[in-house]
Amino acid sequence: MHEHLIDDRCLDMNRRQKTASHLERMVLTDMRRYALCNGVSAVTVRATADGESWEVADFYGPGGAVPAACREIGLAAAAALREHYDLLPENQLAPDDDLRLR
Repeated sequence: MHEHLIDDRCLDMNRRQKTASHLERMVLTDMRRYALCNGVSAVTVRATADGESWEVADFYGPGGAVPAACREIGLAAAAALREHYDLLPENQLAPDDDLRLR
């Protein structure tokens, strides 16, 4: 059992952090591989309530309608991506000095 815990920690150390916008693009790209989901215009990713992971908060399409099958595809894509990527907390983003008002 102890060896299993060590393996889990090693796997967690290999996980890469991505910004919410990057994860959103990755989920959307996976969804658009299906013709049914080409109309999906965006997804929103947020941290889970416990702060331990991330989830897809919403899907956006023409007129606000996104087919249930596309939602399922997006949620499956997010689950697969969560195995490899963590959400980079906003407080860890480097400030962009070019965007500061002077």
